[in-house]
Parts: sequence; structure tokens; C-alpha cells
Amino acid sequence: MSGAAVGRKRQRAVMATDSDWQALKERADAAGMDVSRFVLERLTVPVAVPEDAVVARDLAVGLARVERMVRVLYEVEKERVEGGAGSETWQALVRRAGARIDAEEGLG
Repeated sequence: MSGAAVGRKRQRAVMATDSDWQALKERADAAGMDVSRFVLERLTVPVAVPEDAVVARDLAVGLARVERMVRVLYEVEKERVEGGAGSETWQALVRRAGARIDAEEGLG
């Protein structure tokens, strides 16, 4: 292949619904680009994600809380289904499940 052919642009095809294409065209117009340039820019230009220690910490803490809540609910439901709950209140079940998870995490 010649050097001229390497850098030559070629027509490509993209399948899209009319509404998807219209939305793409509107976004390209708003960015001041034609659709081809808009697609190439969005797919090939690396996006810098700032390293923010506070955000990362907050996300980690939030994720740990969600994970713990899911584990507690799993333990409560497991006990309820297995018939060990008796007439205990939901709060008592949650406290007991939380204590089991605290004990597990203490072993970690």
C-alpha cells in the first residue's frame, strides 16, 4: 500500500434508527462537528479522569455500606426462611445478623 493510501479517508457505514441518528446529529452539531468527526473524537480521544482521593474514599465507604446492608438482609432472610426467626421483630433479626457479620469481619 502506498503512503498516500494509508492516510486516505474511506467511507464507512453505521446502522442506526432514525431517532438515534437524529440525536447523534444534534450532539455533533452542538459540538460544532460533522457526525464523522464527532464519532471519531468520542471513540478515539482518551478521556482524562481526575484522581480525587476524597471522591474515591467516599465511593469506597458507600460501597462498603451497601455491601454490608445486602449481607445483613441476606442473613435475615435466610434465618426467616429457615424458620429460625420465630416471632422476633425485624429489628432484632437485623441486630443479630449485623452481629454475625461484625464477628466475621473481625476474623478477616
